[in-house]
Amino acid sequence: MKRKKPLSLTEDWVFKHVFCNPFNLEILKFLLQAIHPQLVIKKIVLFPNEETVNFEDQKANRYDACGLINDHLMFNVEMQRSGNRTLQGIRIAFYASSLFSSQPMRGVDFSKLKPIWVLMIADFPFLMIRINILKTIPLSAAAMRNP
Repeated sequence: MKRKKPLSLTEDWVFKHVFCNPFNLEILKFLLQAIHPQLVIKKIVLFPNEETVNFEDQKANRYDACGLINDHLMFNVEMQRSGNRTLQGIRIAFYASSLFSSQPMRGVDFSKLKPIWVLMIADFPFLMIRINILKTIPLSAAAMRNP
């Protein structure tokens, strides 16, 4: 069967195939460093794309690219082809809370949580204003410190 349109990185399976190849993480590293040029990336570890469900009504997260940078900064990169600002904002908050809650913290102060970075690459208008330079803001439990 002949494909009618060219492949696009905005297609979920293409994005994952290109950026989440565990045998070649250089292109993912290049993408992350292009977004945050000051971040020196020495090591990337990818997590499984789908979290384990522990009870019947639990929603399983299916990440596009999720992992750990330099054994310190947890990240999630999502490619979104459609949606509205409100629902995608909730999605970002959900992924952020999932990354925070996945960290083993019993008996440990919340300030010891690893910082997280949730990035959504959208091919639809997400912000009400047009910007030329995308500034990313890392989230952290410890006073929004830089990664």
